[in-house]
Amino acid sequence: MNLPAEIQEHAGLPCCHAWRSIGTHIWFEFGVPKTRVLKNGRRSISGDMTLHVSSYNWQLYLDGRASLNADTVDDLNFAALVKPWFQNGLFPNFVELDSQVLKLEFSDATILQISQIDAEDTDDEIEVMLPDGKWWGFRFGKGWSKSEASKSSS
Repeated sequence: MNLPAEIQEHAGLPCCHAWRSIGTHIWFEFGVPKTRVLKNGRRSISGDMTLHVSSYNWQLYLDGRASLNADTVDDLNFAALVKPWFQNGLFPNFVELDSQVLKLEFSDATILQISQIDAEDTDDEIEVMLPDGKWWGFRFGKGWSKSEASKSSS
């Protein structure tokens, strides 16, 4: 799959943080980590580029084994199982297996597979925020499209 040139030029950035927000939404921060303290006292870590997986149907494979999916993810298992596999890994290669399955290959041993569950869904399965603040979204059947701001705010 060809990534938009604006995403491709930043594709070598390492993952500095991975986190889960609400429901099945997972986020990956790439580049130099920036830490700030929120009003509630919690730390927030961001990077130069953000990958947001908002799909409701994803499966994580670690060393070839299905290890976690959108139905079983919670804060504890994401932190314990996932973070060590992504920390310092590079921005993934995107491989479209067919019109309904997309693989994000973080490494040979770390693969996130996303499947389309509803052809009528109008939300992007993946969003990428670039260092300039511009967002790109990927949707099955539509491919990549650029937007000024994320449609998801989690």
